[in-house]
Amino acid sequence: MPHDPRMAAIVAQHLAGSEPSALVRLLQAVTRIPVQPIADGMPLRGGLLYVTPPGHHVEIDGRVLRLYAAKSGPAPVPSLDRLFSSAARALGRHALAIVLSGTGQDGAVGARVVREAGGAVWTEQPSEAPFASMPQALIDRGLADHVASAVALGRRLGNWIDGPVAVHGTADMAGERAAFHALVERLGSRSGLDLGQYQEATLRRQFERVMRQHGASSLAQLAQDAQNDPQLVQALLQSLTIGVTEWLRNPSAFNALRLAWREYILHPGPPRRGRDNAAPVVGGVLDRRGSLWPGHADRRCPCRAGLHHGLGGAGLGRQ
Repeated sequence: MPHDPRMAAIVAQHLAGSEPSALVRLLQAVTRIPVQPIADGMPLRGGLLYVTPPGHHVEIDGRVLRLYAAKSGPAPVPSLDRLFSSAARALGRHALAIVLSGTGQDGAVGARVVREAGGAVWTEQPSEAPFASMPQALIDRGLADHVASAVALGRRLGNWIDGPVAVHGTADMAGERAAFHALVERLGSRSGLDLGQYQEATLRRQFERVMRQHGASSLAQLAQDAQNDPQLVQALLQSLTIGVTEWLRNPSAFNALRLAWREYILHPGPPRRGRDNAAPVVGGVLDRRGSLWPGHADRRCPCRAGLHHGLGGAGLGRQ
C-alpha cells in the first residue's frame, strides 16, 4: 500500500466487542504509514492509516470520524455498510471501498452506495480469501469494479490515487476537454445513442470512475487506450446504463411509483406538476400513459426506459 499524503485509509476488522485488537501494532510493524486507532471526533487527514476500535461502528462525517457504540446482537461490528455509505456521502467519487476476506454479506449494501456516488469498489479474489463469502457477495451482485489478490489490490492503489488528481489538477484543460468530447463521439458512434442528451457532469463522473478502474492517469490517456481496446469501450458504455431488473428490485422505487399512480387515479384532473402531463418520480418523470423517462420528460432522450402497460424496457440511463 503506497504512502501518499492525498489518501487516508480506514481499516475495519470484524471483532467481538470484548476482544482486544492488536491490529494497530501489527500494521505499524509492516508499514511506514502512521497508524492511529480512531477516537470519536478525530479529523480525517491524508497520509494516515486509521483502525477502528473494538465494539464500535465508525462513520465519516464531513472530514471528521465518528464512533458509535455497537449494540449487542449478531450484526457484524464494525459495520462496513455504515462505513462505506458514510464514505460515499462525504467523499463522493473519491471514495474507494475494498472488501477482503470475511464471512457474511457485510459491505454489499454500502458498496452499492459507493458506486452510486461515483466511487469505486474492489474486492479480493474469493479463491485466495480464507473466507470467501464477503468478496463473493459483491461479485454476485455485480458491484466489484476490480477483483484481484490482496497484494495486487495494494499495488493498484498507486494508479488509483494518481488518476483523480491528474484530472482535477492538470493545466492542460483544453486537452482533457478534447479527450472528453472524443470519448462521447466514439461511444455515441458505437452505441447509436445521442449522448448529447446526457448531462455532461453525469458522463464525466462515469468516465472518471472507469478511468480509475482502468488505471489511466487522465481522460486523454483513457481516450487513447479506448481506440484499440474494445473491452474498455464496452466498460465505458456499461457505466452509462443500468439493467432494468436492478431498478425493479428497488423497493423505494416501487413505493414511489405506487404513490404516483395512486395520486393520478384519485386526482384525474389537469396535472399540477412538471410539464407535458408528467409528474416527477424516482429521479425521472412518469407520464399519464405509464412511461418512465429517467431524469427528465424529454421523450427523445436515448436513456429512456418505457414501462408501457406493465414493467419492462431495455435500460435506465444513469442520471
